[in-house]
Amino acid sequence: IFVSQFRPGSLNDIIEIPAGVLDHENEDKRDAITREIEEEVGYGVDNIKLIDECYVSPGGTTELISIYFVEVSEKVGKGGGLESEDEEIDIVEMTREELETTRFMDAKTIIAVNWAKYNHKI
Repeated sequence: IFVSQFRPGSLNDIIEIPAGVLDHENEDKRDAITREIEEEVGYGVDNIKLIDECYVSPGGTTELISIYFVEVSEKVGKGGGLESEDEEIDIVEMTREELETTRFMDAKTIIAVNWAKYNHKI
């Protein structure tokens, strides 16, 4: 399950894994990804596994991201993001075949999808 939303850097909609920022004081990363999954795709989280952490662009920013593989099973909300944050997120569910033929343009998503393929999660 992915999300699609407009990204200014690409001037287009991008399909990517759900993501967000640690915007609550002292928020645990796993709590943040659980919150973001529920907000963006409307699912409760069953299992979280850290894939890796990496700098987005170490030549120009100190931003460090954590990439997770998350298993979900139960729909707990509508998803699509929060109106209060002006999010316009489309939920994108893919079959294995669609996943194999989709060209992702987001680095964190490419890392996550390749990890999942290598580890036989998809």
